[in-house]
Amino acid sequence: MTKQPVLVTLRAGIKTGLRLTWEMSKVIIPTYLIVSILDSMGIITSLATLFSPVMRFIGLSGEAAIALSLGYLLNPYAAIGMMLSLSLPIREMTILAMMLCIAHSLPLELMVNRKTGIKIGAFLPMRLGLSFLSALILHLCL
Repeated sequence: MTKQPVLVTLRAGIKTGLRLTWEMSKVIIPTYLIVSILDSMGIITSLATLFSPVMRFIGLSGEAAIALSLGYLLNPYAAIGMMLSLSLPIREMTILAMMLCIAHSLPLELMVNRKTGIKIGAFLPMRLGLSFLSALILHLCL
């Protein structure tokens, strides 16, 4: 009797896992390819040089600014694709992951918050501020 629910649950879990993998791959793979092309053209290096002074304050390289921007503006999966294509050190990935757990997909979240009545003037600075504060704390601790 108990085998049937286990098989149903297992089948549903595999189906959900494959669907989510497909959805994430549709963002991660193109991001990875685009970033690799931009890197080979020297564009990533130029952007990294530009953002390096600010990012160094929170323990990140200039390249990490691009991944952070993708996570803030698009979604965390785009940031993951960027992090993977740049082969960022684990320490930087940890700091970025914390920052993006606190603030991600901001345009979409701002739209949702506006519809629920949350004041964007307080929401956005709070999320970004906490994101950077967490990065600074991790930078000092790691």
